[in-house]
Amino acid sequence: MNYQFYNNFIKIGGSGATFGLCLLLLFFAHSKQFKAIGRLAIGPEIFTINEPIIFGLPIVLNPLMVIPFILNPIIMALVAYISMRIGLVPLTNGVNIPWTTPPIIAGFLVSGWRGAVLNIVQILISVAVYLPFFKTADKLAVDAENKKAAEEAAKQEVEGELKSAVN
Repeated sequence: MNYQFYNNFIKIGGSGATFGLCLLLLFFAHSKQFKAIGRLAIGPEIFTINEPIIFGLPIVLNPLMVIPFILNPIIMALVAYISMRIGLVPLTNGVNIPWTTPPIIAGFLVSGWRGAVLNIVQILISVAVYLPFFKTADKLAVDAENKKAAEEAAKQEVEGELKSAVN
């Protein structure tokens, strides 16, 4: 294991391997807040900058999202290590590429086409790991948005009744 192994096969999309979570936010979120975070975060996430998700979702101090955030890099490490150990993917070649190199391109540069395929598989695994937690968080966010919308509608209705009573 070397720095390239760590950077390009464990941190897919940054700390917590959040690339899969960003794809979920972008394509499958029902919450307006989550959709906005997905659209905002995809640009930086491509270059493994995941602070918009870390602090926007938030993952920080979120007991629901901490489980996949910790579990995902462990799974990424195991998948990459086993893939390289049994010879499916060549060992990283030691080329020192910038940490902001997008996944798949980074996998290709450090381990050839099989490294790129491994990155694709890892992104799909990341989606699978985050999916149940994402669904729960998205449902909670939608419920909170609906509650807020109902409160706003009730408030406007009361204001309308007060105006008509005054007139």
